Amino acid sequence: MAFDILNKPTLSRIPNTTKRLLDIGCGVGWLGREIKQRINCNIVGVTISEAEAAEASKYLDEVIIADLNELDTSGLGKFDCILCCHVLEHLYWPENLLRRLRNNLTTEGLLVVALPNILFFKHRLAFLRGRFRYVDYTAIDIHHFRFFDWQSARALLEESGYKVIESVGDGYFPLPHIR
Repeated sequence: MAFDILNKPTLSRIPNTTKRLLDIGCGVGWLGREIKQRINCNIVGVTISEAEAAEASKYLDEVIIADLNELDTSGLGKFDCILCCHVLEHLYWPENLLRRLRNNLTTEGLLVVALPNILFFKHRLAFLRGRFRYVDYTAIDIHHFRFFDWQSARALLEESGYKVIESVGDGYFPLPHIR
């Protein structure tokens, strides 16, 4: 089953000056399609699914079918922006991929990462009630091998050789006076 979602906060962080973008875990290419409508750039997508690749090929300039756990990035070239939108949590060792991708960024290149927060308040409430249930397309999706909070997400990036220049949460917490 092909799954994709348009992540608007991630989309807003793609620099308008991007000429070449690598979309890691591109899914069916919906985010790439939206980027191309806003920015005149070349987009290379990577997905493990042949069905997703067939759909993504309608929108992206090139789609590579590969297991990201073993992706050889050496032949991909340089990119102004590399996008990892809700994909790193699906990898056994995301830091290995992130380290390899450093060689694919231009000098002024930007890595944009979106990760689900396992400590989102709804999950915390469920944990407090003694419930841990896998729920598809959430932070606790059964296909996630890794789970992140603010600190572990930052540590993942910094230990992989990146400098975090912005951290933004998407979502909400009820009772704004407590926030």
